Formats: sequence, C-alpha cells, structure tokens
Amino acid sequence: MKRIFIFLLFCFSLTNYSQNLSLEELISLRKNDIANVEEYLSLKGWTFLSSEEGDNESLSGVAFAYKKEEYSDDAESFFHYYRSDSTDVRRINLQIFNTSKYNSYLTRIKSFGCKLIDSGVFDGEIKKTYQGATTTFMITIKNRKDEDSESTETIYHIAIIDNSDYFLSFSESE
Repeated sequence: MKRIFIFLLFCFSLTNYSQNLSLEELISLRKNDIANVEEYLSLKGWTFLSSEEGDNESLSGVAFAYKKEEYSDDAESFFHYYRSDSTDVRRINLQIFNTSKYNSYLTRIKSFGCKLIDSGVFDGEIKKTYQGATTTFMITIKNRKDEDSESTETIYHIAIIDNSDYFLSFSESE
C-alpha cells in the first residue's frame, strides 16, 4: 500500500511539474513564429496575457503566464516572446520563482557546453551570461519585497537569444 501511495505521489508530481517548459522547448520556441508559439503554449496550459506591436526600431512582444491566478496577474511563471518585423531577431524571456526549476535550467545550460562569459552585481541584481556555439543565455536574479507581508521572493529571469543578436545588442552596453 505504501508503495502504491509513493508511486501515485511521484506520478502526480511529474504530471504537475511537466507542464513547465524544458530548456530544449524554450530554445525551439524561439525559432518559431508567434502562431506556433501561442498554439504550443496554450496546449501546455499557458494563458495569453498581453501583446505589444513593435516597429522598425523596437521588437513586437507577447506575454503568457503559467498557472495564472484568476483575479490577478500573479502566476507561477511568465513567458515573453519577442521578434523583429524587420530582421530575424527573436528572443525568449522566462521569469520563474522556483529555485529548483532555476537550478535545473542552469544545469542544462552548462550541459550544453555553454561557458560563463560575464557575471556581476548590477543595480542590486546578479547578472550572468552563458554562451554556447550559437545561443546566449542571460540570467538575472533579484529579490522582490512583498509590501503587505514584508517577505521577499527571488525572481529568476532567463533570456535566450542568438549569439549574433547578443553581440549587436548587449555586449557593448554591459
């Protein structure tokens, strides 16, 4: 009986945890168009939040939430997809609050052979940049204080961009 309970608990946790996106899925989504991204995320239980139309100088963007609360914009995770109408630039930004999920993404990034090319503390945030053969991962870690309860929570941002986009847009500014 104890084994059955443990097995059912394990299956439930896998089902619940599997709805989040793997790093491979995130990398793949960056290469897709907005219709494919929206359809894929909807099937995985993500909710569309907002969109912003870009122009020749700014990127268009869409935002999705995972496990969004019904009467607020609080959620377990946020996904942002950005694209340029005039170039091939496409970016993914994932915001998560779960430390173990962050650690699994970081482990996977390192397993791809990505090397740490920059790190530091800027404006009270830890910023790290890992780079592989074709893809750059920019990670930001910060704390947010809840005004009502005075507690803090850690927020992890993982941006996934093409190396050429990184060199053009970010490497000189940091």
